[in-house]
Amino acid sequence: MYRSLAARLKDSDLGVRESAADSARLAVSYPDSLLELQHFDWTLHGVHTSSEGRVPMRLSIAKRPFELLPESLYVKTTVPEVDLGLATLFTNLILEPRGTLTGEVELKGVAPHVVPGGHLTVREGSFRVPAREERFTDIEAELGLGPDGVTIEQARGKVDGAGSLTAQGRYKNDKDFDVRGRLRNVTVYESGNYRFTADGEVWAHPVVDGDSLRPELSGTVRADRGLITMDLTKQKEQKVLRTPFLINLQVMAPDNLKLVDPRTNLDLAVDSLRVRYRMPNWNYAGEVKIVGGRYRVFSYYFRVTSGTVRFIDSGLGPQPILDIVAETSVKDEADNLVNVTAHVTGDAIAPEIELSADGGRSPDEVVRLLTYGQAGRLSGRSADNPASALAGGELWGVLEQQLISQLPFFERVQVQQAGAGDPWQISIRPISTRQWNVNY
Repeated sequence: MYRSLAARLKDSDLGVRESAADSARLAVSYPDSLLELQHFDWTLHGVHTSSEGRVPMRLSIAKRPFELLPESLYVKTTVPEVDLGLATLFTNLILEPRGTLTGEVELKGVAPHVVPGGHLTVREGSFRVPAREERFTDIEAELGLGPDGVTIEQARGKVDGAGSLTAQGRYKNDKDFDVRGRLRNVTVYESGNYRFTADGEVWAHPVVDGDSLRPELSGTVRADRGLITMDLTKQKEQKVLRTPFLINLQVMAPDNLKLVDPRTNLDLAVDSLRVRYRMPNWNYAGEVKIVGGRYRVFSYYFRVTSGTVRFIDSGLGPQPILDIVAETSVKDEADNLVNVTAHVTGDAIAPEIELSADGGRSPDEVVRLLTYGQAGRLSGRSADNPASALAGGELWGVLEQQLISQLPFFERVQVQQAGAGDPWQISIRPISTRQWNVNY
């Protein structure tokens, strides 16, 4: 049998099985049972790749046409501009990857212990994390290949085109990875719930969760400014995130954080709040200080003078415990200004409200002050349960606003009851002054 062989191939418009090329060139030799891939060039639509190397093997016409020999093996291949979208074939930790991947990949070792190596470069990369709206963009990364998978030597990018992020670490598969990142001035948001500008140090790695391994994102985040519009008291209405990631973050927000909804506008300060996600519940542990703001009760805005919201991590969803003091001023029947204080305590879902006012007025008198002109909305037991009284008044206020929106030619709609057991009355007042609307 021949122990030495040399072959050269050069052609254009070449097709091999399902592969095609505009041009291809191959040069190999087989001296002394050593296959030398001198060069292999393949060009398609202007994209070029090439390979070279040495593979110790024995060729035969028997049932086993070739056999790798226990000698040093080495093959190197250049990687052209590969679409980064192929990453979804190997991991479900990212979605919608885009960008290009170039570099060199090599195989070396002694059969059967052959290991990969090489270097890859990511350009103009981007992707999303499952169940998140933010998109990591402008990613430039240098990657190393080795026996333990991919090493992220350095990576940098932005979030939705702003701020900055850097990362280092390694990835072998979805059950074996360790990546640490640093975020600076990035925007974190969830439409309709919150939006923050934050810095952070985060760590992505697998953890034991029950009888399996799950990826977890942990670390420390500092929110420099932000807005919360979600209702943290609705435990049974949380949106279930379908994400592979568990979340375990320590959040700090010393100032410039607001909680806003139709009745509330609060300024918050967070020394330290633990935020966890274990499907299907978000959970919080820690204390949030209320440093200012206001809260609407009926047609009055109470100014918050002090307060805290303490979160208990029950594992079943947010459990906020309130302790808030707020004040306002109202006029009594004699047109005298009266200072009213509300002390709200207990579970946010069913808080206890203690009302007090100047002159030692009883809770019943305070409720009547706050509902002056609306007394028919409240039952005779209002003083026994001011929280229920206030909630009931809010309900009728919402009904009035809905009626006004459906009756555009009326400027006042009032729902009231003269007394317990009497029929409900709806009073309306038509618009009596000329109005101008300018749209531009």
